[in-house]
Amino acid sequence: MKVLVTGVSGLLGIKVVKELQRKGYEVILTHHSKPLHPNSVKLDITQKLAVNNLITKIKPETVIHRMV
Repeated sequence: MKVLVTGVSGLLGIKVVKELQRKGYEVILTHHSKPLHPNSVKLDITQKLAVNNLITKIKPETVIHRMV
């Protein structure tokens, strides 16, 4: 299963990603300001077009969005 996780710049985001990867999920990570993972994609979730383009491109089955 492919999972898109937003807000991976923080500790909670990294823990969620590690757990998903441990369980064998394909995880796509996003960050807004500071990438804490080399494979993280910069994404401003307030930019609707950018969010739609990313979702259309990667076609995740699930999106986990971390609210601040």
